[in-house]
Amino acid sequence: METLLFQFGLNRTTPVIIADQMPNSSALNQIESDKQAVLTRINRWLQGQSQYQVDWAKVSVYAYPGEKGLYYVSFPVQQDLWVEQYWQEAVSGQWQLVYENTQAAHHAPTLSQKTP
Repeated sequence: METLLFQFGLNRTTPVIIADQMPNSSALNQIESDKQAVLTRINRWLQGQSQYQVDWAKVSVYAYPGEKGLYYVSFPVQQDLWVEQYWQEAVSGQWQLVYENTQAAHHAPTLSQKTP
């Protein structure tokens, strides 16, 4: 793992997605549709929360590998706090928050920029 981190210039907290195969185009379309539904639901949820002020440019959404209808969402809420959430599509088709954790920003995932 150290070799991969060094070779690609990744931060230790960079999310890595491992998959058995690339999804086909219909699966990619479903993921995009789900992502939009999740973002819409998260946006509605956040509007009802007075405790969070969220910069949407810093919101990350990842489909959870191997789990249909499960998404990992993370975003900073203050300079020193980061929120992680898992959203799941219920049998009714509605999206619901199933887990939330707030942690210090120095433990939060960050993307690094590869330098030439």
